[in-house]
Amino acid sequence: MIFKKTILIALLSLLLTSCSTSLVNFTTLSNKETTITNQVGVRVSGSAKVFLKSKKEAIDEAIENALKSAGEGYDILINGTIKIKMHLFYTEYIVEGTAIKSKDTIK
Repeated sequence: MIFKKTILIALLSLLLTSCSTSLVNFTTLSNKETTITNQVGVRVSGSAKVFLKSKKEAIDEAIENALKSAGEGYDILINGTIKIKMHLFYTEYIVEGTAIKSKDTIK
């Protein structure tokens, strides 16, 4: 009886754990061509929890959430990381980086 409980606890522990893997490091994320000067930004983080979305949609959502957390006008992420965290029923994509305003960097 004790052996069965030990096996059950071990299996439940394995099922409820998660692992995290870095997908990509990036210097700049933007869909517009810009020239970046020395610009101080805001360190931000955004995530997207997905069950059936594609990786691209999830990463786009996480980037958008990170930029929204910086505030109005921030539209570029620099010096960041994209991570994936696997859970039992869903996958979480986490984007961290420094948000800057492109209008402040364009001459």
